[in-house]
Amino acid sequence: MTEPSVIRMPLSSFENMKMELAWRFQDLFIQFWEMDDALKDLKVIFSTYNLDDSHNLPPPFDPLRTVGKYE
Repeated sequence: MTEPSVIRMPLSSFENMKMELAWRFQDLFIQFWEMDDALKDLKVIFSTYNLDDSHNLPPPFDPLRTVGKYE
């Protein structure tokens, strides 16, 4: 007696959708980690600059101290 031949059927559309979603999620995770690495690099670059310009800022606005100042 001979074995019946196995007929390979194409994947169902549901399985195709599952695989497509898995690929898309994997791509999103890869993009996320690439952006995370880029942001960490930017953080390192900008941490070398002295961005503390608080001495150049005007004093905070206090309406009780500015009454009559511009008259």
